[in-house]
Amino acid sequence: MANKVILSPQFTLQARDFLKGAMLAVMSAVAPLIQATLQVGELTFNWKAIGITGLGTFVAYIIKKFALDPPTVTTTYTSNDKAAAVAEDIKK
Repeated sequence: MANKVILSPQFTLQARDFLKGAMLAVMSAVAPLIQATLQVGELTFNWKAIGITGLGTFVAYIIKKFALDPPTVTTTYTSNDKAAAVAEDIKK
C-alpha cells in the first residue's frame, strides 16, 4: 500500500535537513539583495551582510529542526486513490 515511509524522530537531523537549511539560507540572503537592487536601481554586493544573513538563517533552521519539531512519520502513496482510502480510514 505505502510506497515510502520516512521516520524523523525528535532530536535527530538528517542530510535532507541540512540541504533544506542551505536552500533556505541562500534564498533568505538573496531576497534582500534583490529588494535593495530594485529600490536603488544598482546591483551591489555586500558579501558580509549576505553571509551573516545566510548563516543566521541556516543555524536558526537547524536548531528549529533539531529541538522544536515533533517526531514525524510520513507515508507516500503510489496514487491519490490509495491516499484517499487511507484518509477515509483515519476519519472513521
